[in-house]
Amino acid sequence: SSKKLGLGTGAERVNMDRITNNLKLTDYFQAMVCAEDVAAHKPEPDTFLQVAQRLEVEPKRCLVFEDTPFGIQAAHNAGMDCVVVKNFQLAEFLPLA
Repeated sequence: SSKKLGLGTGAERVNMDRITNNLKLTDYFQAMVCAEDVAAHKPEPDTFLQVAQRLEVEPKRCLVFEDTPFGIQAAHNAGMDCVVVKNFQLAEFLPLA
């Protein structure tokens, strides 16, 4: 089965859309969740849980790529494994404890 790809960002929709459109990334994502879509922001799990829900995938089957401590915490709070991104490199795999 093909992998689904979602974007969960703390950015506001106008910024998310500008960046994904400028980089021609929009078509890669089957779901995009931004600041306006959730009440509680990272490190709360809501952003990533909303992405999983829109993708119709169980949280435990998701893998998050994150570059901030709050994002990593949010991934784990959502019940998801996480890969840390540093300097545009995949730096470390942090599975759910």
